[in-house]
Amino acid sequence: MRRLALASLAQRGISVMERAAVRQIDGRTMIFENTTRLSFDIAFSATGIRPTQVFRDSGFQVDEDGGMQVNECLQSVHYPRIFGEATV
Repeated sequence: MRRLALASLAQRGISVMERAAVRQIDGRTMIFENTTRLSFDIAFSATGIRPTQVFRDSGFQVDEDGGMQVNECLQSVHYPRIFGEATV
């Protein structure tokens, strides 16, 4: 899905800047930490999510980022009555 979404955006002339730290926004110009400048019409910040400590503290099986491990049906791998969200 990620690959398809990025391809669809690219076909529409929409740039996606990944892992790029923004230092400043000046009007309609974004200035990155490496001093690269990018003019834009609309900007969206998608910083992602990080699981809270509650999953680690609960005894649930977690993945490397601390999120609850789920199966293909988004059920906890050890407690199938509990549902979660898969992260990419």
